[in-house]
Order: sequence, then C-alpha cells, then structure tokens
Amino acid sequence: MYFTKEWTDSLLLPDGSVVSSNAGLDRYLRDNDLSLSQDYSEAWLQQRRRHNEKVQREELFSDFIHNYKRSIWK
Repeated sequence: MYFTKEWTDSLLLPDGSVVSSNAGLDRYLRDNDLSLSQDYSEAWLQQRRRHNEKVQREELFSDFIHNYKRSIWK
C-alpha cells in the first residue's frame, strides 16, 4: 500500500510525462502493461503468459473467421 503524499522530486517517464506520486506511477505502469521488477513473481509471469496466449488465440480465431468468410463469398 502506498501513501498518496506527493514526492519531493518528480520522475520523467519514457513517454515524456511527469509523475510526482506513487499513484501516478502505478497508473502509468498499468496503462502501459508494465510492472515493477519486484512484482515479477512466478504467479504474475504465469498470468502474463496465459493472457498472451489468450490474445494470440483470439487473433488466430479472428483470422480464421475472416479467411473462412472470404472463401465462402468468393
């Protein structure tokens, strides 16, 4: 749990934005699908792999349906 007090120094993030609190840093990490190095537990990595596999399956299924429709209507 973080304190919501603002930091005395701000951080410049790679996208050019500036954060001055833990809440801002957490928001940036969440929006960019990142995590702190201490959060890379085995459970987190496994969850990440499952998410990536799910996204890949959805993309493959979408491609399959698209190609199937093309083959029917041509």
